[in-house]
Amino acid sequence: MAVFKKKFKTKERSDFQRQEEDRVPNHWAYNDDPILNLEPVFSDSPDKPAPSIEQIAREYLPEIDDSATTHEVSNKLQELRARIGKSAEPEIKGPLGSIISGARQKSTILQNEILENDPVIAKLAKIEELKRTGGVDSNLYTDLSKSDKTMSYAQRAKEFHSKNITKKHFETEIQRKLRLSREAQERRESMANSLSTPETELEKARQKAQDAQEKREADEANVYLAKKKKSAKLEELEYTIKDRIMVLKDLRSQKLEKETELSILEIETKTFVDEAEREHFLEDKLKEIEIFINSSRNKVTPTDDSILIPRRRSTKTSNTKSKEPGLITSRRKTK
Repeated sequence: MAVFKKKFKTKERSDFQRQEEDRVPNHWAYNDDPILNLEPVFSDSPDKPAPSIEQIAREYLPEIDDSATTHEVSNKLQELRARIGKSAEPEIKGPLGSIISGARQKSTILQNEILENDPVIAKLAKIEELKRTGGVDSNLYTDLSKSDKTMSYAQRAKEFHSKNITKKHFETEIQRKLRLSREAQERRESMANSLSTPETELEKARQKAQDAQEKREADEANVYLAKKKKSAKLEELEYTIKDRIMVLKDLRSQKLEKETELSILEIETKTFVDEAEREHFLEDKLKEIEIFINSSRNKVTPTDDSILIPRRRSTKTSNTKSKEPGLITSRRKTK
């Protein structure tokens, strides 16, 4: 057993080397081809010039007359060349076919008229044709050197409008509505910032009540300005009621301001079909506002002047008959 026998390495052949025999032509396969087995005839031969392929074909294939076939082939090739670049349109017979053919004919006439009258569209059509068939046309190139010397359309339009425009600012209906709503929102925000909120009003009322309480305590500490607890409680209630009335006034003013802004915004932003409908709407709105103003005046205007006179404070005394009614009287201490 030869364990340490020398091993001979065999080189593996590549695919190119293995297929080399297949690439070598077999010359014995051309024995039946008369054209490949011809003797060479050189152009400088003293006998005669080199024969043409047609002469060789006639010599070896005399029984075939291909004059008619070549003529048919040439006609067929000419027809095929004429169809290149044209879309095949199916023929439709009957009344519908005549309508479609008439429409196609009219469309081609219109296309030709447009190409003749509009140089830009004619240039684009020429570019599309060259893309399909291939080729170059010098007339289709654009001279870019001219664009550096001239102004752009945007610059010329801006300069023209700056010189000739009469109305400096033009806005559409949508832009106008957006602007009005934005201005109304800004006014509401400024009003809300300027006016205090109910929470701050309550805080102010509490602070004022606390200050009044401290003042009352200081007054009670003073012997000469001592007051009864009952009168102090009444003054506190009166002061609190006044503060709440002012808070109610601010709330009503805010509500009235919002309603006013909404009414003005409705009048400014409402859309109408025509001017007659707009006039009818404005007249109805005016009548409604006038009725509301008159009713408000009737509510606010007093019917009797005695309402404006404040009522006097009165206290019950033992001798009410001798005193004038409605006057403040002090009680006398009886021994």
